[in-house]
Amino acid sequence: MLFRLLNILVGERVARLDFMIALGTHKAMSDDAIGRLVGMPDAERKSRYPNTSIFNHEWERPEALARFGTLGAADVEKLTDGLLAEEIPIDLNRRILDYDELIICGPVFPHEVAGFSGGAKYIVPGIAGPGVIDATHWLGALVSSMKTIGVKDTAVRRVINRAAELVPKPITCIAMVVRGDELHGLWVGGYEDAWSMAADLSAELEIIDTAVTLSLAAQGLGVAPVTDMMIGLNSSVPIIRIALRQEIMRTVVLIRPEGSDARPTVRAVTETVQEVIRADT
Repeated sequence: MLFRLLNILVGERVARLDFMIALGTHKAMSDDAIGRLVGMPDAERKSRYPNTSIFNHEWERPEALARFGTLGAADVEKLTDGLLAEEIPIDLNRRILDYDELIICGPVFPHEVAGFSGGAKYIVPGIAGPGVIDATHWLGALVSSMKTIGVKDTAVRRVINRAAELVPKPITCIAMVVRGDELHGLWVGGYEDAWSMAADLSAELEIIDTAVTLSLAAQGLGVAPVTDMMIGLNSSVPIIRIALRQEIMRTVVLIRPEGSDARPTVRAVTETVQEVIRADT
C-alpha cells in the first residue's frame, strides 16, 4: 500500500525515491519476496517507477556501512539504568547519506526486545551494523522479554532513539497499526511522537489485562511466518502453566514457525491462561 502511495504522492516530485528493507541481520529478500512485500513484481516496478529502486540492507558488509558516531560508555550506562556501561559504535548503511530526507515506514506491535516494534527501530537495528545490533540485543536479553514486551519506555528503546539522533538527515516516520490486512491506525510525524501514538493503539489491541495482571500477546497469526527466529511452544504449555502460577511469567508470546498451523498452540496456551485465572479468582 505505502509503496504505491508514496510513489504517487512523492515519486514524481523528487529525483529519486528509493526504498531500503530494514533487515537487521535477517536474510536478504529475493526479487520475488520483494514483489510480494510491495504488491508489485520487479518488471512492473521498473516500468511504472523508473526513479525508484529497492535495496536490501547489508549489515555484514563493512564497505556498505559508515560510522555515524559513538554512544559513550557513560551515556549508555545512564540510558540503560546501569545494565551496560560500554561504548557502542553507531554504524549505519551508508546509502542514507545520498538522500535529503529519510522516511521510516512500518508497523508497530509488541516486540520482545524493544518493547514495541517501529519508529527508530527501523534504523537501529534495521539498517545498522553488527556492533550496535549486538549491543541492543544483549541489552534486551539482560532486561528479559518478560519485562520488555508491550512496554514503551525500555532501555533498548532509549538506546535506539539516542542512536537515531546521530543521523544527519531529517527523518519522518509513518507508523501503522495493522492486524492482518486491516489498518487500524496510521500516524505521520517524528519517529518518537508518531511511534508513541501507534504504540498506544497497538497496546489496546494486542495486550489483554486480566484480574491476575497477565498479558497475552499473540504474534504471527495471519501474518507472514517467521523463518529465522522461531519459538516452539507446543511442548512448553506445562512450563508456561508453572511459570504463570509461580508469577515468574507475565507475558506469553506465540511465534508461528513457517509452514505450521498455530491454532492448536494458541488454543492450548489460551486455555492454560484461562485455567490459571479461574484458579486464582
